[in-house]
Amino acid sequence: TAGTPGDHADEIAARRLLARRAAALAREPDPRRRRQKAYALLARNGFSPDVCARVAADSGADPVVDGTDDEPVEGAADGV
Repeated sequence: TAGTPGDHADEIAARRLLARRAAALAREPDPRRRRQKAYALLARNGFSPDVCARVAADSGADPVVDGTDDEPVEGAADGV
């Protein structure tokens, strides 16, 4: 999954960090918010955006495959 040996080592360290914080993350019932919190935790701890995205998505927190979940739905503003 990673491009360089450094990325692989970073992924392992990131997964360990998430494992240590698993109980806190599990308290968030919404899988999307849980993924966002995992990403934020990793980013605050200095992991690259690529590593954060990969590890947060793989953490069992309902990954967004194509990003369309963040797009507004056409026609939603007028209640249709």
